[in-house]
Amino acid sequence: MEALKAAREGAPDLLISDVVMPGLSGVDLAIQVKQGFPALKVLLFSGQAPTVALLKTARELGYEFEILEKPIHPIEFLQRVKAATGQGPL
Repeated sequence: MEALKAAREGAPDLLISDVVMPGLSGVDLAIQVKQGFPALKVLLFSGQAPTVALLKTARELGYEFEILEKPIHPIEFLQRVKAATGQGPL
């Protein structure tokens, strides 16, 4: 919930979140923030099976998010961030 509040106050360029969190899933967080900032880039992490259902719901609402599987190597993570922000190839 703090991330949602901060995003609404700060107009982020990139959202990085775990998918499974208490209170608000990362997918729901991404949808809510993208509603206010459609150009927002999103990277989500998951190591759990419930992610599939959350992604299906997001797709039905017109949102497509990339899920990075945990664990992820730091170099690959940085490459993904650079690609998402237009600072380098994937």
